[in-house]
Amino acid sequence: MVILDQTPFYPEKGGQVGDLGDLSSEKGCFTVFNTKTPVNGVILQIGTMTEGCLEKGDVVHAKINASLRKNTASNHTGVHLLQWALRKHFGDSLEQQGSLVDSSKLRLDFSLSKAPSPKELQQIEEMIQKKILENTPIKTYEMAYEKASSDPSILQFFGDKYGDKVRVVDIDFSKELCGGTHAKATGDLGTFVIVKESAIAKGIRRIEAKTGLSAFSYLQSERELLSSVKSFFKAPKEALLEKIEKEKIEKDDALKALKSLEKKALKDLSETLAKKTTGSPPTLAEIVDVPFKDLPTFAEDLTKKCPHSVIILGSLQNGRCQLIVRVDPKLPLDAKALIQKVAHIIEGGGGGKKHAATAGGKKPENLRLAIETLKTFIQES
Repeated sequence: MVILDQTPFYPEKGGQVGDLGDLSSEKGCFTVFNTKTPVNGVILQIGTMTEGCLEKGDVVHAKINASLRKNTASNHTGVHLLQWALRKHFGDSLEQQGSLVDSSKLRLDFSLSKAPSPKELQQIEEMIQKKILENTPIKTYEMAYEKASSDPSILQFFGDKYGDKVRVVDIDFSKELCGGTHAKATGDLGTFVIVKESAIAKGIRRIEAKTGLSAFSYLQSERELLSSVKSFFKAPKEALLEKIEKEKIEKDDALKALKSLEKKALKDLSETLAKKTTGSPPTLAEIVDVPFKDLPTFAEDLTKKCPHSVIILGSLQNGRCQLIVRVDPKLPLDAKALIQKVAHIIEGGGGGKKHAATAGGKKPENLRLAIETLKTFIQES
């Protein structure tokens, strides 16, 4: 890290990221990838030597990344415009709870008891865009904190610490105490677009937005997405929502029909299997094509159809297996104890209650052996 007697680099503070850039001298070059201020009055240029060396007393040429600084400044002004628009729309009780500004985006956290509606967010965007088109000059000046704190038109944040002298960012309709970098005029922002709104805590909302070319790129990507969706559904923009709704209804109807068929198929299967109990006590031992999630209900249905019986069912799915045992309460058998006798065969663990137990296994190729082993044990008991 490097400390200079004077520097154009803005350090990370007030929600704004630190400047990037380069330091160069006759002896070497230093790339700055962050700028911080650990204590008031000390600015650290943090980075790495890319050539030669720098020594105490060297005269260096300090060059910030002007493009990143300009974009960051636009986004910082965007935060001020966003806060102005939010307070204008929702009232002065709305308070900033934090912010983040870098070269690609801006973020503002604020107090609000409910989520802004999509329509309200559009109105906020429109209010800001109108101010951008007005191209209002942005002034900055210093004044005594005592004077600034007594001026109700100047916004300040009561969690922040201020010195005797403070800096005011004045956009005519919006005045705030702020030490960050800003655009020269509102028109420099070009455009403003909200990309996300969310809740981060009870009563605290967050808006993420973009300005300038970053906002333009975001709008282009949204347009490309819309174009892809129109092409996929083979419908113009005006008919797209209707087309999507129609497709959804058709899909929902198809899923209902499929579930109905699956339900009937399981019912038919259970009626067929109910006739296959053999031995004493009557035992049904089968591998069935039933999804894991439906297996417990399927087994319960078979238990009702086969009173005084033992039901042993196995199922295969995605390289794993599941084994279920159901025992009629009137039989002197313990389902949990039974399944634990064979769970190791499928490399699984078994558990449950006296009349209902389940085991999941990682060795599906041994499922048939586990079922037959358990059936034989029950018949010979």
